[in-house]
Amino acid sequence: MGDHSKDDVGGVGQWLTPARRTWLYRVITALAPCLVALGVAAQGDVQMWLLLVAAMLGVGGSGVAVANVSIGPRDGGRG
Repeated sequence: MGDHSKDDVGGVGQWLTPARRTWLYRVITALAPCLVALGVAAQGDVQMWLLLVAAMLGVGGSGVAVANVSIGPRDGGRG
């Protein structure tokens, strides 16, 4: 129908670059143990949420994908 790139679903593809996905995943992963330590969330719940976030952001739960995300020309060529 329209001329839409498969990477640009509702404009999210342009904003959610590999660098931003990596940053978000790292921030959320760093906050998770803090939530458990403060008693805000149970460890099992945090693990479930981290898996969900990893699936949504397209990064691996083991952090391997985060380390291998490349920033290409579309992302300003920085990195």
